[in-house]
Amino acid sequence: MGIRTRDLRILHEEKDGKSTIRVAACRHRGRRVRLLLSDGAVQSASYTDPALRNELIFPYMKELRWLHTLRPDAGKTLLIGAGGFAWPKYVLAHYPACSIDAVELSGAVIRISREWFYLPQDPRLRVICGDAVQYLDTCREHYDLVICDAFRGHSPAGTVLAPRSLRKIRSLLGSRGIFAANIPTAQKGPLSIRGELVRRRLGRFFRHTLLLPCDEALRPREPQNCLLFASDSDLFTAAP
Repeated sequence: MGIRTRDLRILHEEKDGKSTIRVAACRHRGRRVRLLLSDGAVQSASYTDPALRNELIFPYMKELRWLHTLRPDAGKTLLIGAGGFAWPKYVLAHYPACSIDAVELSGAVIRISREWFYLPQDPRLRVICGDAVQYLDTCREHYDLVICDAFRGHSPAGTVLAPRSLRKIRSLLGSRGIFAANIPTAQKGPLSIRGELVRRRLGRFFRHTLLLPCDEALRPREPQNCLLFASDSDLFTAAP
């Protein structure tokens, strides 16, 4: 995710079911950063400088800003897997016309995000503690954007990307709506299988898909955080 986990100073640790959640301090490019780790995997990060707390650190989240380039009129977003709420904080700070429903499985992560990661109380942010698949099953909302960033440790939460959930996500989006998923995968070679399988699956529900690598310094055969975009509208001609 673009953050080295050397020289960490643990600020907080607790058990969340079978998982261990830690809050750690470190420096990233000379700035003080706070990390959220689940079983050793970095889940989220925030600058501690008050002027930078709503800014993005991870390269893949910076690439997510393409969603608002492709859909500048987007008003409502569903985020599946909120982690330390870095993306909601950024959207609330930079897009005053936008609102977010954020689904996070762990109540402990939500509490830690408020205590350690500067998650604000904001009427444009609805925090939903629960299982994302169950939320999708009963959801009757309409969204312009749906983002899947759900992980268990180092692995994506695959049930959200199952056909049943993708079918429901498609029904929640308008004809110009965009779905985006954070998928660790290579662009080419044997390690690209995961991304290709998810892309083919998305192609069953959406007319157009786009795989966007998030670290140009890595070779195409090296796994990295990639964004998979999908939509029924051919919006991707504006993408890089």
